[in-house]
Amino acid sequence: MYQDLLNGKKRIEYSAQLIKDKNFTEASEYAEEARRNFHKASGNLEKINSNFLIRNIFFVQTQIDGLIYLTSTAEVLSRTAISFSTVGADIKNTIGEERVAFSDLSTHKKRSILSILHKSTPELNGMRANIDLAINNIDNIKYGILLFPIKNKIENLNIYLKEAISFLDDAVPLSQIMPSLLGFPEKSSFLVLMQNKDELRPTGGFIGTYGILETRDGD
Repeated sequence: MYQDLLNGKKRIEYSAQLIKDKNFTEASEYAEEARRNFHKASGNLEKINSNFLIRNIFFVQTQIDGLIYLTSTAEVLSRTAISFSTVGADIKNTIGEERVAFSDLSTHKKRSILSILHKSTPELNGMRANIDLAINNIDNIKYGILLFPIKNKIENLNIYLKEAISFLDDAVPLSQIMPSLLGFPEKSSFLVLMQNKDELRPTGGFIGTYGILETRDGD
């Protein structure tokens, strides 16, 4: 069990570094290997937890419960890394190695990115749910002899997870709104009214000019 936890820790840390380096395909592979390690460790912990003697010694039971919560958190974060890597790989494969602004991309590439964004809402919601679960697991940990030495690291992880929740709270609405604003999957049309503030009206000013803004596939 300890070896599985150690291997999982090394692999998820390496996966996180690969994500930073935008090597999403390899990051996903390491995250999946980490998930297997943590899943196997969870299975062994459940076997230990089912032992009659352990279940009836409060001190030992508390230690095992803390390990179960922590291992479950690690497995959940591994799944989140896999999902994030999948979305990142799709975008990278579309853009390639170019470092250009969205407005400078070809119409075909813009449409492809908007399509990924349009389809990513369920993935992003899934990531948010996973991180919520991870935070809940960490909040349930009671620090005993086994976990007290890494208490600061776990608390720091909790801070990062809450920052990730804040990021996803912005990203999810954007994934829902941006494609339609930029004319995907269908052309969008917007009426733009210009009001003269020097001729006040109930709406703000006299409407003297109007325009039609049309967007399609990011153009």
